[in-house]
Amino acid sequence: MTADSEGIGKGVLIASLGTVVGGLVLALVLRSLGYLSTVGHWIAGARAWLWHVLTFPVPVPLAVLLVAVGMVAYTLRAHSIMKRAAPSTHPSAQLSADEETIIRLLVQLDGQWATLDDIAARTHRSNLITGRALALLHDRGFIGRAPGGTLYPPTFGLDGAGVEYAYRVGYVR
Repeated sequence: MTADSEGIGKGVLIASLGTVVGGLVLALVLRSLGYLSTVGHWIAGARAWLWHVLTFPVPVPLAVLLVAVGMVAYTLRAHSIMKRAAPSTHPSAQLSADEETIIRLLVQLDGQWATLDDIAARTHRSNLITGRALALLHDRGFIGRAPGGTLYPPTFGLDGAGVEYAYRVGYVR
């Protein structure tokens, strides 16, 4: 699971719990005021009306159904193709030459943090190429990024998977 999906899952859980607790508190307040039975009738009527609207029979032409099925199939196929074409973010995936050079440089820095400009200058590559390689290494968990601000640029250093990789490949002696 990614961090985004974990955050979404927690958000759904919190929203669900908030809805349940809010409903219970509202029921207690309405009961204490004597309006619970009236509100209950309104809710039952609204639920019956909504069910009637959702289950109302509407003739749909076959052409519209075929277009809808085609759109769903196209979307699923495009999604599966994009998923296959996406670069692997698994730590054991093959590293590019630029990524290898950055890992070697960060090992030579021996735990010090370096900015994008510093890394680009030391590896003799452009900032764009270095930035892309840093982003890929960060996504894979090889490097960590110290928070930057308006006065200080972000700095990078080896992180968990990057340290393990450096030991495994033999960059650390």
